[in-house]
Formats: sequence, C-alpha cells, structure tokens
Amino acid sequence: MPLILYLFLLIISSSSLLNGFFASTPLPTVTIMLHPAGDTHHSGRQLHDGTEQSATFGWAQHLKNALEQQYPYVQVIITHQPGQSIAPLQAANFANRLHVDLYITLCVYQELAVKPAITLYRFSYGDDFVTNDLNTLWVPYDQAYRLSLTATTHYAQQLAQGLSQDAYKNIFSCHGPYALPISPLMGLNVPAFVIEAGVKNMQSFMVYVTPIIQSFDPIINTIATRKRGS
Repeated sequence: MPLILYLFLLIISSSSLLNGFFASTPLPTVTIMLHPAGDTHHSGRQLHDGTEQSATFGWAQHLKNALEQQYPYVQVIITHQPGQSIAPLQAANFANRLHVDLYITLCVYQELAVKPAITLYRFSYGDDFVTNDLNTLWVPYDQAYRLSLTATTHYAQQLAQGLSQDAYKNIFSCHGPYALPISPLMGLNVPAFVIEAGVKNMQSFMVYVTPIIQSFDPIINTIATRKRGS
C-alpha cells in the first residue's frame, strides 16, 4: 500500500475513533431540587378548589417528569412528598449538603386577573455589591446566598428571558426577577430562586410546564458545560 494512502486511512480511522469517543462521553449529571410550597402543617394559600400545597406538589411532579424525559442527564429531586412536613431551613440544608446545581421553590396563588402571571424572585438584602472575599466555611446562613449570587442572577435572568418570549405573551405575563429577602430562599448557598405562578384552579399550573421546560434549556446547558470543564 502506498505510504500516502496508508497515512490517509490512518487519519480517517483515528478521526472516527475520536468522534465516537467524544460522542459517547456522558454528560455530567445536572441536579435540580424542587421545593413545592406547603406541607402537612402549612397548606399555604387557599385556592378556589384546593390549597397551594396540593397545587405545587402536582406542579413539581409534572416538572420533574418533563425535565427528566427531556434531559436524560438531569436528576430532579423533590424536597418532600404529600403527607410529609418539613422544618424551616431543612430543605436548604438538604440542598447545601447535596451541592445541587439549582434549587427552585414553587409557589402559587389564586389568580383573579384575566391573564395569569408568573413571577421570579431571588434572595437579596439590596446590597449585592458587597460580595468580596467570603469565607465559605464561616459565612452565616443569612449571607449564604452570596456564595452563588452570580450564578443565581444569571440563571434567573435566563429563565425570565425565556418566559418573556412572544410565543407566551398571550398565555401569561412574566415579571422579575425581583431581588428580595424572601424566607423560602434563606440559608441556601447554591443557585436558587422562586417561581410564583397565578392559577385559576388546581390544574392551571399545566400552562406553565412546557414554557418552563423550554426556557430551562440554556440554563441546563450552561451548568452541564461548566461541570464538564471542571
């Protein structure tokens, strides 16, 4: 066999092997924790046909199923199940110990407007510029959010941008992300925000499932890319 032909075949073969290797390299697992508002002791806000607790559990389960089906490398953990109670800061401690990639609290309220709205919140005392030189071992729990402030802000803005697309404007309005010192996010040192949705009834959360899943795409890709490079 001529040397030039041999080298050409060798290059082609090596290229195919490398392409196969990189194509088969599994993506790193992206872990998302969903915290549905309410538990057995605190049912949350009252809806026309049920409670916030029941609606957020249903919403969390639908999001979990859709995310894990859409993204095989995504693992979704729901902080608690119907019939369970959860103490303040318990879910935050759980998320911090697991080092989840994203933590989301789901809240709903009875929507009275003609067009429902979805609102995003992240934790802040309003002085986010003071974020330098935090000691991760000694940071107090009420300042823990600063450890992932950059990622939280970025992910929340990505989600808001996705949910504000023209395709959804006739279905619901998107507001935020607003930066407030809200208790559901207290003590979290992982990227975290709240999604609060207005609902007409117990099943109205379904209108938000597909838009949220589609809007998560750049967030999940960002996390997976970062973890692959680390």
